[in-house]
Amino acid sequence: RGSHTLGYDPAADRLTIMRSKEEAHDYRYFPEPDLPPLVVSEEELEAVRRALPELPWVRRERFARSFGIRPYDAAVLSATPELADYFERAAAGGADPKAVSSWIQTEVLGMLAQQKKELAGFPVGPEGISGLLLLVKDGTLSGKMAKDVFSRMVESGRSAAQIVEAEGLRQVSDPGALKGAVQVVLAQHPEVVASYLAGKDKSFTFLVGMAMKETQGRANPAMVREELTRALEALKASP
Repeated sequence: RGSHTLGYDPAADRLTIMRSKEEAHDYRYFPEPDLPPLVVSEEELEAVRRALPELPWVRRERFARSFGIRPYDAAVLSATPELADYFERAAAGGADPKAVSSWIQTEVLGMLAQQKKELAGFPVGPEGISGLLLLVKDGTLSGKMAKDVFSRMVESGRSAAQIVEAEGLRQVSDPGALKGAVQVVLAQHPEVVASYLAGKDKSFTFLVGMAMKETQGRANPAMVREELTRALEALKASP
């Protein structure tokens, strides 16, 4: 009963009663004879509702539901209208929304913090992020290579596809080339191979690293592991 003055607690996301009033005279109100009653029709109210933008908490819930991302990530990405628009446009470009979410929060926001800049005017638009992640998805770039390409995109304003084409940065997935790189590494590090064959599994990680180095970091990491495993199993089976 009566009316209340409310305060908003942002930490708890709730309203609290600060003080209450019983009747209009508690506010020292008095009628204004020159102001007629304001009557707003339901049609006018509906027109205003339609003109309102999507509210932040509604958009946050929609992001989590529609894109399958965590509520925390949805909250970060909907913190400002600009960031929310950026994410939604990037996610609409065909890349995995979860990958887009992660990339924007780590690489894009990280770059903006490093350069002390705002999202407005950032040289890599949302379509650029989607295009870059599609190249990771189809195997053209590894995750590590994508970070290098992203830095070049920020510096030059070029798309990921343009950079990959101009600088020959495609990931090496050719089985023959990877087999050759693995054989070179095994020949160069016989003591590590012997250590692995003796049961020291940590040596495998070293050999993977050497194979990646042999290909200048451009090899498909999963295929390197597969080829290295085959080569070492063959050595185990040999007399």
